[in-house]
Formats: sequence, structure tokens, C-alpha cells
Amino acid sequence: MIFLFTALYAEAYPFINYFKLKRDLQNNYFQVFSNDEALLTVTGVGKINSAIAVAYTLGRYGIYRDSFALNFGIAGSKFPQMKGHLYLINKVIDSETKKVFVPDVLVDHSFEESDLETFNHPVKDAYRMEANLCDMEGSGFYQAASKFFDAHQIYLLKLVSDSLDFEGISRDFVIQLVEEKLKEIDEFIKMIKESFKTEEVFSEEEKNIIKTLSDKLKLTASQRQILYKACLHYKVRENKGVDFLKGFFGMEVTNKKEREKAFEEVLSHLR
Repeated sequence: MIFLFTALYAEAYPFINYFKLKRDLQNNYFQVFSNDEALLTVTGVGKINSAIAVAYTLGRYGIYRDSFALNFGIAGSKFPQMKGHLYLINKVIDSETKKVFVPDVLVDHSFEESDLETFNHPVKDAYRMEANLCDMEGSGFYQAASKFFDAHQIYLLKLVSDSLDFEGISRDFVIQLVEEKLKEIDEFIKMIKESFKTEEVFSEEEKNIIKTLSDKLKLTASQRQILYKACLHYKVRENKGVDFLKGFFGMEVTNKKEREKAFEEVLSHLR
């Protein structure tokens, strides 16, 4: 199941028609449209509205092992040449808190990638931006979605509508802009679905190997997450198991310096 989130109905309208989504008339809180394979929620503008809608949707409708979340919407750019292009987001910056979120993009795709900065208000001055793109929902969406999904199940696609001048931005303009990109987006969604058709990425033995190695190296909580992600990337990229990590079980770690050295050596074999 794909959970799709847009801030505006104009952004959602092309998806509703393309995927033949039907409105959930029992939902009085958000505009929700769905079929057997996709569910779309119109969140409203702003990162707080986005976060509330994501948490509400995923909590109410439930998620499955092969589910994933996709935030789609128009965005502004400080570079005029980016207008009209579709970007897969590889880093999200919250302008207010300065927190940074990094999705794990494990699927092959044809999109250009970009960073994205989320503001509490429309941005008209490029000098205020740290990232190339800006919106008002991305960080709220990501933070809420990360409570339900792993990083490789969270995606953001942004379609650049303007270069911070808001010139010509209307409902009809947004609908037409999105409709022109629907086939590309549909292909991307199909690729994600295909990637989740496989069984659990790691076997029980591999999970035990990762946990045992983490325990033996006395890794911190953040290091354990880094090791898990490195193993995930390695297995997807190389299509090989991680049984070879048992070869590191004999490493002795008695202090922080030794732990850092051993940890880096393990990671070097997974890159």
C-alpha cells in the first residue's frame, strides 16, 4: 500500500483521476481518497498540518510490511532553471529547528535528486535558503512518517513550480504541471512496489549476526542504526548476504578508541 500525501487538493486532483481513487466519506477530518493499492490524504499547508495528517492517516488506516509513504507537492527553487523539473529529495532541512533528515533511497530511479528546506512561511528571498528547494511540509511529513516507517520507506518528490516569485501559480496551473509528470511518478511508484515484493530483506540468521556483532563491538544506539543501514545498502546493492560479518566476531574492544577503529573497519567492508 502506498500512502500518498499532498498539501493541496490541486496537487491531489491529478492522482485521484489517474489512479481512480474514491473518497472516504466516513472521514470527517481530512480529504482521503483510496483504492485497493493506494491511499491519498490532502493534509493542508504547513509542516504541523502535514505531521498531524500523516500520524492520523497511518494510525487510522494501518500499515503493512510492504507499505511506504510518499509526500508529493510543488516547491520553490532559488534557481530558475529548476522550474518544471521533478526532484527526488535526498535531504530535508527544517529551517526553524535546523534538524536534518536523510531518506534512504535504495531503489534505482531516473529522477534528479535535490535537498529541500522546509519553512513556516512562503519564501521570497533566495538568500534565506540553505537548500536548493523549499516547501512548507517536508520536515513535518518526514518526522511523522519516521514514527511508522524506516527511512527506506519514506520518499519525497517535489515538482518545482516557481523561482520564489509565485508568478502564474494558480489551481489550473498546478493541476496541469502535475498531470505532465504523472507517468514518471507512476513508474517510480511501481519500482518502489517491486522492491517491496521480496521477502524480509534479512534472514533470521543475518539479523542475529548483525545483533551479535553490535553486541561484541559494544556499539552505541546510533552506531547500531548506522551498521544496520550499511548492511541493508550492501545487501540491496550487491545482492549478497552479510554472513561474512561473522569473521569480525573475534575482534576485541576494550575502550572507545578500539570500538571506533573496529566499527570503521566493519563499515569499510560494507561500502
